Amino acid sequence: MRYDYDVIVVGGGPAGATCAWFLGHAGLRVLLLNRGAPRASGSVMVGQAKGSGVLHEMGLAQELDQLPSLRRCRELLISAGSGAAMRLQGAAGWRLCDRQEFDQWLLRHARRVAAVQEPWRVTDLMRADDGRIAGVVAYDESSGLSLAVTGRVVVAADGSSSVVASRAGLTPWRSSYGDVAWRSRWLNGAPTAAIEYHVVHRPVVACLWRWPSRDGADALGLAIDAPVQRKISDPQAVFDSILERHPHLRERFGEGRVVSPWHGWPLAMARTPHPVSTRGVVAVGDAAWAVTPLFGDALDTALLSGRLAARVIAGALECGAPTAALAGYDVLLWRALRAERYAAKMLRGLVRRRLGMELLVRVGAIRQGTAAAAAGAWRVRSGREVVAT
Repeated sequence: MRYDYDVIVVGGGPAGATCAWFLGHAGLRVLLLNRGAPRASGSVMVGQAKGSGVLHEMGLAQELDQLPSLRRCRELLISAGSGAAMRLQGAAGWRLCDRQEFDQWLLRHARRVAAVQEPWRVTDLMRADDGRIAGVVAYDESSGLSLAVTGRVVVAADGSSSVVASRAGLTPWRSSYGDVAWRSRWLNGAPTAAIEYHVVHRPVVACLWRWPSRDGADALGLAIDAPVQRKISDPQAVFDSILERHPHLRERFGEGRVVSPWHGWPLAMARTPHPVSTRGVVAVGDAAWAVTPLFGDALDTALLSGRLAARVIAGALECGAPTAALAGYDVLLWRALRAERYAAKMLRGLVRRRLGMELLVRVGAIRQGTAAAAAGAWRVRSGREVVAT
């Protein structure tokens, strides 16, 4: 069978663009189909341990630091419902960047080595006589035309509601994954230079996060525990109720206001290892449901999964056995995320319980304070907060 492309990447987000970049540099014929739908703006964390290595391999780490919206936050604040809090400060800090700008920057680099078509939306998959996925059927949302394209491998990079992964049969386990988060933007509140995570247990079990941005409208997020989120239709009412019941959060957020509509999306959480490849298809990023959102590392996981998928695909096509060799991607991905998955499972179990979260913050403060006494690198504030310097 003659194929139009070696690899078809569906989705131009960080995972898809990274995968296309590495495959293009491996000398393969790559088509990237991007729907091009506008993404909600706001700060995201990027370029930490996992993502930094991928960006260095691409030669883009220094260029990332030059993006106009990028800033480094050197303080992390974690609080419990009682107001007990722990502050961590580090010299290297955490990189924050506007999501729209980051996505477009990475896609520009992918365009240099891959054919990119926008705005194309994949509606179905094509199968060979032996049942293997052999291409996609796409719809041009600007002209209304449909197009059938064949490829030796298809990469699902079209998000947590992936059409490609669903059509390929990689999503039957998702019905039990019910966590949903909302994001918006917060303006004119009490100024913050820290990345903030606030876990509360009244009126619902929820995590409220706030990430600073250069334009003054901070990224605001709200994740609600799965058993209760299905009953909630108004995230703004939940947010208002949380501030009303927790004085320390009212003080923290000041007299600000929500300035953009709440946008909800499913948290593509990696609770247990599950198939992320099948005959002719691999899933990356949110489409693989391999994220540990408690660590704020969704973009870094996307970059890593794109890199690992490209490595396996290039090797599989070189040896002429793409169907059998693609299973190696599952092994590489879950091995790379094993420690984080375990830590996220333990941490999630703690934060869902009020006493567990209080214990986590207070014991963490005590341990860090003890280390500070030995290293001379920490100082304790008022017995309730610990600051690392």
